[in-house]
Amino acid sequence: MHSIRSFFLLSAFIVVFFGSTQASLAAKLALVIGNDKYTTITPLHKAVSDARALADLLEEAGFSVVKLENASYREMVKAVDRFSRDIQPDDQAVFFFAGHGVQLKTGNYILPIDVDAENESMVQMTSYSLDDITYLTGRHKSGFQLIIIDACRDNPFPQRTRSFGNTRGLIPVEPVKGQMVMYSASRGQQALDRLGPDDPDENGIFTRNLVSELRTPGLSALEVIRNVQDDVEELANSVGHEQRPAVYNESRGNFYFFGPPKNKPDALEQEKEFWTDARDIGNLAALEAYIKSYPNGRYVSLARAKVSQLRVTDIPESRSEKNELKEEMKYWDEVRRKDTPDAYEDYLSRYPSGFFISVASDSLALLDQELMLTTIQKYASAQETEQIQNDKMVLAMTKQKIDKENDARVKLAEKLARLDVPTF
Repeated sequence: MHSIRSFFLLSAFIVVFFGSTQASLAAKLALVIGNDKYTTITPLHKAVSDARALADLLEEAGFSVVKLENASYREMVKAVDRFSRDIQPDDQAVFFFAGHGVQLKTGNYILPIDVDAENESMVQMTSYSLDDITYLTGRHKSGFQLIIIDACRDNPFPQRTRSFGNTRGLIPVEPVKGQMVMYSASRGQQALDRLGPDDPDENGIFTRNLVSELRTPGLSALEVIRNVQDDVEELANSVGHEQRPAVYNESRGNFYFFGPPKNKPDALEQEKEFWTDARDIGNLAALEAYIKSYPNGRYVSLARAKVSQLRVTDIPESRSEKNELKEEMKYWDEVRRKDTPDAYEDYLSRYPSGFFISVASDSLALLDQELMLTTIQKYASAQETEQIQNDKMVLAMTKQKIDKENDARVKLAEKLARLDVPTF
């Protein structure tokens, strides 16, 4: 694991500084976890069978699936770590968890079978933060990500209410761009395992409907989710129970598990054609049009790298162009002073073909890697601590390179803004 993580960090910044010659081939990846055999809290009965049903469906849809059943804390940590590192920018990814979940003061957590339920602090230390999962899986802004949490959203520790203070069921989650997050129930609701004593289905009503809808050709992921919400709510109402799956969506475009409707153009193919045209034209206007149309697109890093190359030789020839460059430099100085993801994102949005676009992209990637390493460190074993320190040194050297590039671009921009007559 040590060498793999180091390779990941180093290779990530090789891409940042030298660029990629072509978009990587998209993959379909899934991590599916089902936990029934809890040792310190109430066991479940259908979480494992739910996970198996969804894993089989995803394999039919062409996903490479990693399955865990009755996973311990360390098994979940290792699985999420590997899964999140395997996801690349063009990939489609699905994460599914069936089992107990809880909200603590510090956020939502999904529980391994060996969770220490002595008190709230111990639960936090021996569970996995859902916010960390959405961050780690979403940091590459892959093509499409679906995170499904099949857990009750009431308090799984009712007999320990006093020990757990404000412990309660899962609260809404804020997905990152490109993600769709779905809970099997709305806040405060229980997810039904069955409709009654005579219900023979081996899956809970959420998963049985989810699998059925996913198998329908021509339905986008969002259409599937909407249908599942209505179907589950109707079935639950038939036995006097309230349950409606909740959806939090920041995904872009449409994703189809078993292919788009016939004669309907695929969104990924449309983007690919747009990028091919912009790349072949090769000027700032064409590249800027692609970046504006697909700000989180599969080829946006390549587009920005090409823009950065063009801007070095793009000399302002009029007073208005020089004034625009000066205004951009003033804005960029404020961005660098803030040095936050939001500031760099705002710059990239405001100046899609800006003079400092390469530094902004690299700085954004660096901050993302630093946050990722901090998150990984939360779950690292004692043996991994030394490797994490080495990775931090890599990040520190990378920051020095970014700072040098920024200084060089600032000096060049100042020179171009002062030129009376172009000389090169």
